[in-house]
Order: sequence, then structure tokens, then C-alpha cells
Amino acid sequence: MTPSGKGEGKNIRWQIPVVLLITVLVSYLDRMNISYALPMIARDYGWGVEETGKYGGLLMSIFFVGYGIANIFLSPVGEKAGPRKSLMVIVLLFSLFTYIQSPLGRIFSLFIALRLLLGLSEGIHFFKAYAHWPKDRFSGWP
Repeated sequence: MTPSGKGEGKNIRWQIPVVLLITVLVSYLDRMNISYALPMIARDYGWGVEETGKYGGLLMSIFFVGYGIANIFLSPVGEKAGPRKSLMVIVLLFSLFTYIQSPLGRIFSLFIALRLLLGLSEGIHFFKAYAHWPKDRFSGWP
């Protein structure tokens, strides 16, 4: 108990959902940013309308391929590591892959590989954020 008579866990209890909300929002923006950046990416690569549709669709799709693979095959790894460790690693990895897309994305094959790695790193984020924390930390959660 603190001098005020309140438990220290009360503040953390509500800080965790706020942090999870922020990370899920960043993850969502990270998933959608390619659609907003696609016109500038097309301009940088010198693509016409046809190439923009073809390669832009590939960039979007390859992310979701990695996202789906991670949901299916990496969720047991996240379960074994636990929510804290896995969420820290997930946020670190998708931040790193987002950051290095700018300098390495000038080479299209690396850009595709980075989009796949970004999808793999974000794939279990939403599951890990909302499958465990509320259930483990809040009483009365179904």
C-alpha cells in the first residue's frame, strides 16, 4: 500500500490498456500506410498506372501473407514466450522493419522482403495484445 492508502497496481492496471491501445493504433497505421504512400512510391520507381496497380498490389498483399502466416504459425511461439516478452519483441521488430524500409526500400526486392517481415512481425500483435492482458488483469472479464 502507498501512503495514500491506494494500491500501486491500480495505476498500472489502467496504464496497460492505454499502452496496448497506442501500440494497436500504430500497428493499424503501419498496415495501412502503404496505400497512402503508394502514389509517391510509384513516382519514385517511375511506375505507370499499370505497374502501380501490379506492384502496389504485390506490396500490399505480401504484407498480409506474412500477417496470416504469423497468425497461424507464430502464435504458439508467442504463447510460449508470454505476453510481456512477446509484445516487447513484436513492437521492437515492427518498429525496426518500418524504420529500415526507407533506406533499403529503394531496392524493390528488399522492399518486398521488408514488407513480408513487417507482416510476420505484426501478425500476432493484435492477438497477443487482446487475448491475454484483459483476461489476466481485469476481474470479471469473460
